[in-house]
Amino acid sequence: TARRLPDFVFLWGRTYLQKPFQLDAVILFKILQPLGKALCARGGVGVVFTAFYAVHHPHAAALREHLGQIAGGFVRKGLEPDAHFRVQLCHGALPLRAAAAGFYGGVRLLIQLVVDVALAQQFSGEVISADSMQIYKGLDVGTAKVTPQETCGIPHHGVDILTPEKTFSVADFTALAGEYIQDITARGHLPLLVGGTGLYVQSLLYGVRFTAEKAPDGLREQLTAELEANGPEAMYAKLQAVDPEAAAAIHPNNKVRVLRALEHYRATGKRLSEQKADSLPPERPYRSLVLGLDFPDRAALYRRIDLRVDKMLEAGLLAEAEYVWHNREAFRTAAQAIGYKEFFPYFQQTAALDACTEKLKQASRNYAKRQLTWFRHMDGVTWLDAGAADVRQTALRLTQDFLLKG
Repeated sequence: TARRLPDFVFLWGRTYLQKPFQLDAVILFKILQPLGKALCARGGVGVVFTAFYAVHHPHAAALREHLGQIAGGFVRKGLEPDAHFRVQLCHGALPLRAAAAGFYGGVRLLIQLVVDVALAQQFSGEVISADSMQIYKGLDVGTAKVTPQETCGIPHHGVDILTPEKTFSVADFTALAGEYIQDITARGHLPLLVGGTGLYVQSLLYGVRFTAEKAPDGLREQLTAELEANGPEAMYAKLQAVDPEAAAAIHPNNKVRVLRALEHYRATGKRLSEQKADSLPPERPYRSLVLGLDFPDRAALYRRIDLRVDKMLEAGLLAEAEYVWHNREAFRTAAQAIGYKEFFPYFQQTAALDACTEKLKQASRNYAKRQLTWFRHMDGVTWLDAGAADVRQTALRLTQDFLLKG
């Protein structure tokens, strides 16, 4: 009998922070009280796009309760008694902090997390991370790793599975993700692939077959010596000369991937693009729905990226980057990652912190462009406006239609 392809949903998007704004507490309560009661009464599936945090306000506890009611009103019935508070945390209400007297508010757009959780709750889904950095333990802030509270009880696979000195390739990912998919579907649940590492996503969905090709003895050492002697710019230029397509998909400063691509070419005489074409199966292994989240207003997107970097610094990014810097010889992959390497000159006392922070913001904006370019070239992506009020409903409807087609 014909094998039925597993149903599969992939979601990609960005999560960024809006600018803080001042909000009158009395007006807020007048809005929250009736809204919270109404939403709790309906008990449907949904999400809360805004979440507020209080700073030293006498009514902060009541405010948090109303936020929890609103969040709780958007999730399924049958959650435990503390679900309101738990869901409130899932959708971004920040902890209270002692600061200057008064009430201040912030709105956090947890677009990707919001849609992830909504889909998982609606369709008995489990999340598989497609992020090449979130696999590493102890690297939480710089990778924007999902917190236990933010998972809302939804199983998340492929997060915190390796220590930072371990290597993890796209071949490793496709093999591991395939095991996750088989296990999830065997239990009657829906796999949700979530993340922005385009090579991981495309290789898995396209069914790329990876063969173990042993490089000639000494080739890797030879390439490493060339890198030390000539510098990363010269090695990237060599890759551009022999495999321009692979070079276009790799950042010039990503020395690990540049050397890996050169190693493959020198070992096999073939470009990576040729290997990819030869390794594609006649039929893709999964019936997939691919949803991409984007902000059409690029200026607004870049402002959110900049604010996101500021918030990550407040959350302890600098200490995490210093941890990577002290272990940079062992943590080879993390030492090349955006969010860490930009601060190395600061630890070496060759650049000011402000300059390194601006460099990280620029690198993050450039990476967002490359992500967008990568997924624009993938076929079958349905793009959603992450800032639209109905983005959750649209994602749910598309997923429902996809599953009904079976």
